[in-house]
Amino acid sequence: VFPKFWRKRLTQRFGNNAIQQCGLYGTVLIRFCSNNYPLMRLVGEAEWIAYERNHQRRISFIVIPLMMIELASATLLALAPLMERLDQLNKAAFGLLIIAWISTFLVQVPLHRRLERGHDSGAIRLLVSTNWIRTIAWTCRAWLCLVVLEGVWGP
Repeated sequence: VFPKFWRKRLTQRFGNNAIQQCGLYGTVLIRFCSNNYPLMRLVGEAEWIAYERNHQRRISFIVIPLMMIELASATLLALAPLMERLDQLNKAAFGLLIIAWISTFLVQVPLHRRLERGHDSGAIRLLVSTNWIRTIAWTCRAWLCLVVLEGVWGP
């Protein structure tokens, strides 16, 4: 559909964005899994609701725009015509993004909604443990994006 020159430019542009997004999410999510979410256990019940609302407001301001950019760039990259092997890896990378989004909206968001109502140790434990789904999905996605782009840009 696109001339070779434009295919390469589109892949480079949106591929770089995908790698940057994966790297950013990986860093943020690993930090949350290992630092921020476990620290929720230290917040007292009296301060909990204000803490959780503040946490959601601050993180949403950063993460939601980035997730929209990532979805747009990943969709364009997934639609880029590539050699069969690279196309399969590219689609797998897109599938990992979908897994991360499903985990976000079906697991983490409901847990945060539950935590908005008050301190809940079980919900905090689930939030910490299930957040690794997203961390692993985005890390593997970054690796697949690198492999795909190496195949596109390589000799």
